[in-house]
Amino acid sequence: VKYVNAATLLQKWYRKRIKKLSQLPSLNLVNEKSSPQRKAHHPIKSVIDMRIMDGSRYSGDLLNGNIREGYGVQVWKDGSTYEGQWKNNMAHGKGKFKAADGSVYSGFWKEDKADGFGYFKSSDGAEFRGKWQNDYQHGYGKETWSDSSYYEGYYISGKKEGKGVYTWADGTVQNGEWKNNKMICFGEFRWGNKKTYAGEIV
Repeated sequence: VKYVNAATLLQKWYRKRIKKLSQLPSLNLVNEKSSPQRKAHHPIKSVIDMRIMDGSRYSGDLLNGNIREGYGVQVWKDGSTYEGQWKNNMAHGKGKFKAADGSVYSGFWKEDKADGFGYFKSSDGAEFRGKWQNDYQHGYGKETWSDSSYYEGYYISGKKEGKGVYTWADGTVQNGEWKNNKMICFGEFRWGNKKTYAGEIV
């Protein structure tokens, strides 16, 4: 069985997103509308709508004129979008990123990386719903593929590790202890015809 890891798919467009996000801090504005919300002796927070020279647009909270902080929406020239919470120019808190190819991550972020509970769906139909840490599945979750097969169980740093159950599209079930995306030691197989094997996995 070839396991396609949702975290691997997330990493592919995450690297592209980092490049895109890094384009904003220079704030080469074409136009800008802002409304200060705090007194001058405090950090100045504005609500802003601006178009950047590369063709992308940011609309939302801005701190001291150049730091995305609070709630905001950024739309890139290729149609990719991020909508949600920001901190110190990074996605931080709850937010949703949609890539130009239709892949979506919706959930919690920490310093520009998926961290906490989140849902990811790739353009090819693979899905993951569960815990993330540092942009990888980490903890309990469920990963589903377009052929209706799925894995439900534990992950460590993006790999199936700990107790988990893999169910094939034909109803065959593989249940046991996993390490580095493979079942190890004792496990159980249950085929669609109801035959069952329980024992050592070599």
